[in-house]
Amino acid sequence: MYKDNILTDQNREVVIRAENLGVCFPVGKRDDYKSKMINIFKRKESETKEKFVWPMKHIDFQGYKGEVLGVIGSNGSGKTTLCKLISGILQPDEGSIAVDGSVTALFSLGMGFKKELTGRENVYLNGMMLGIDKEKIAEYIDEIQQFADLGDFLDQPMKYYSSGMKARLGFSVASHMEPEVLILDEALNTGDREFSQKAAQKMRELVQKAKMVILVTHSLKYAKRNCDRLIWLDKGVIRAVGDPTEVVEQYKKSIPARKRKKREKLELEKTATAIVDQAIIKAEKIAVSFQLNKKPFWALKDISFEIKEGEVVGIIGHNGAGKSTLTKVLTGSFVQRKVLYS
Repeated sequence: MYKDNILTDQNREVVIRAENLGVCFPVGKRDDYKSKMINIFKRKESETKEKFVWPMKHIDFQGYKGEVLGVIGSNGSGKTTLCKLISGILQPDEGSIAVDGSVTALFSLGMGFKKELTGRENVYLNGMMLGIDKEKIAEYIDEIQQFADLGDFLDQPMKYYSSGMKARLGFSVASHMEPEVLILDEALNTGDREFSQKAAQKMRELVQKAKMVILVTHSLKYAKRNCDRLIWLDKGVIRAVGDPTEVVEQYKKSIPARKRKKREKLELEKTATAIVDQAIIKAEKIAVSFQLNKKPFWALKDISFEIKEGEVVGIIGHNGAGKSTLTKVLTGSFVQRKVLYS
């Protein structure tokens, strides 16, 4: 059992209260009508009996007003399941959960966006999906555009957006609609340090105006830096709740140490990949432009390079640098201008 001294503070306003919370799913169940009819006619006992698995069981915790509550744990530990229970997407099979306030949950920034619509149109669509009136969205549209730092791209179809641009717009929509309880499930993993810092500051502003923010993340550094408390989930149960530094240290101790291989086993001959002096991809002056306010915007311009057989080439850069655009050009997803490659 975990120990959380903060939970004994009776003077704090409770926003979320979970008691003996549990959820189960049937194993091997097929919901298609054909399978159901076959089972009826065969009347096999083995087919009619259902087996269940409990991905989460005996969960007890409280969430307090004015805090950023982080949730950490390995893949499959139950983090997303917990968020779905808090947001009401899932109903518990045992125990209870009470949330004092409306919940806005983002399980992936940009979820619900339609790539053929412009960013501005998607702001209205996404906002109304979150239950926000169109008039209120109009009040915040300029702030959303400025915070997301999309410039004229807000009026371009989202099929031209990079993953980072979608993430910035998704967070901007959710955070500017003044949610009472905001859940971010791995939603800030944009790879953009500058925006992550700005988003962290925005979360602090949110908890001053609203009630609380729940942040699910695999980044232990980000959790320690931006959360007031942490919940450590492991195989559907809570292992620890409390101070972020202490919980992170407990979590790290649970991770098995990697066995170091003997040095002689690593002495491999450098013959795994042989770089041949033959260009597999040869790009000459790649250029891609979009029309922004009747003016050309060059997402790529005069990009030239060669990739030889056997090479492993990485592409790095800030959000909006053109990484996604370049990969789309190379895979034929974009029609290029002034481009020659083989």
